[in-house]
Amino acid sequence: MSPKVVTFDCAQTLLEVDWSIRRYIADCAEEISLEIPLEGPALYESMYAERLAEYVAVNMTRDHEACDRWWLKLGEDWLTSMGLAPERASDLKSASERIGFGPESRLFKIYDDVAPTLQHLQEEGIRIGVLSNWDYSLHKSLKGAGIYEDFEIVVASLEYGVEKPDPRLFQVVIDHFQVAPEEILHIGDNPIDDLEGALAVGMRAALIDRSVLLPSEPVINDLRQIAEVLSWNS
Repeated sequence: MSPKVVTFDCAQTLLEVDWSIRRYIADCAEEISLEIPLEGPALYESMYAERLAEYVAVNMTRDHEACDRWWLKLGEDWLTSMGLAPERASDLKSASERIGFGPESRLFKIYDDVAPTLQHLQEEGIRIGVLSNWDYSLHKSLKGAGIYEDFEIVVASLEYGVEKPDPRLFQVVIDHFQVAPEEILHIGDNPIDDLEGALAVGMRAALIDRSVLLPSEPVINDLRQIAEVLSWNS
């Protein structure tokens, strides 16, 4: 039986991710010609970690404007703690949007195999979604990559308060698509979060590892091998 739905992880599956919160804030400061102390990026990371529970709670409201305001407030408090003008936080936020989610993003790069794979699935009448351990910016990242509208549903874990491999997150897509779990194929790069997590709820699954030269079930190294995956799971 061919699957009716295919869901994808995002990081290292759809998008190549190069993320470091310290480097990110340093790049944002440089972008707006803001001189910060050498210890500034580490301080920013520490302040973020201290407020993580609060950030998760804001994500769970699924209010993206509220999430944006949370980052703005973090920037203001960070600047104030270093004796810098908190008013520059809005400039930092604008820089973060350009660097992170603009067409020339330094953080995310879409893999070459993604667009043709999504097109193939759509032509076959297979419904598609994203299920990723990510914050609300997953939506921005996919929009910046130009593929957001291809997906029927985009599930960011922080918006639900649980992460893969928690079965409750997989249940979100099962409930949305209203099909049996075995009619959904999930593809991701993490053997525990994606492969074991999907199989545990009765979904089908494949693992993508782009470093493997000679892939074999259940591993692929290119999303264009989707036809082979469908045959494994038939």
